[in-house]
This record gives sequence, structure tokens and C-alpha cells, in this order.
Amino acid sequence: MSTVALSANAASSPDMAASFTGKSVPPDVVEIGLLLPADWAAALIRLSNERQQTVGQLLRTFIGRGLREQDAAI
Repeated sequence: MSTVALSANAASSPDMAASFTGKSVPPDVVEIGLLLPADWAAALIRLSNERQQTVGQLLRTFIGRGLREQDAAI
């Protein structure tokens, strides 16, 4: 079973990480907490290093690709 928990405050306030980078978070962006098996997380870190991308960039790419495939199947 999976759930997504979003709060109005989290969706409308700047991300904590953004304050460290000096970048603001667009208002149409939400943060999602994700629990993964440790070996998956390690594999994502290795892949991100190989591709010179962040884990977040990889996940956004994978999710976007999956959503586009789903739309194409409908």
C-alpha cells in the first residue's frame, strides 16, 4: 500500500533545501517523501554519479517517462 501525503503548508511554502541553495521553489512544485529499499537507493546514487545527475533529476526523468508511457497507452 502506498500513500502520498501533501499538506497545504508544504505545498505553498519554500522548500528547506531551496534556502540552502538560494533558489526559490515554484508554487506548483510539491515535495514527496519516498521510502526505498537500501539497495535501490544505493543503485540510484551509483547511476546518478555515472550520469552526472542528482538522484532527484533521475527520479523526475523516470516518473515523467512512466507518465508519458501511461498516457500513450490510454
